[in-house]
Amino acid sequence: MSPALRRLGAAIALLVVLVLYQPGGPTTVVNELLLPLLGGLAAWALVGSTLAIALTVGILAAAHTDLDANHWLEARLYPAATLLAGGVCAVTLGRRFRSWMRLTRAERARARAARRAQAERDP
Repeated sequence: MSPALRRLGAAIALLVVLVLYQPGGPTTVVNELLLPLLGGLAAWALVGSTLAIALTVGILAAAHTDLDANHWLEARLYPAATLLAGGVCAVTLGRRFRSWMRLTRAERARARAARRAQAERDP
């Protein structure tokens, strides 16, 4: 699928979410779970950054968490989504850090080898 078609589909999905979502409306599975999931997937398709979406999901889920609530979304699903998003953020940042460390280590090794070769040529 071409990037333009993917972005167009994601934009249409976001428009559907914006039209159908009813804040403060009825607590149905569609309004409380499916539309936010569709919005998140559409945002990921537009942005392409897993870290940005995980951070946003974690913040929004944490803001809506109510452990004393009677409804299963606020009491169980939102805390689970917060923990899952935090895990995704930790793993993603850990992988980026390790990759960055590998690159800087390789650069330092090349610089040492170049200095050593220069010192051998210029006694």
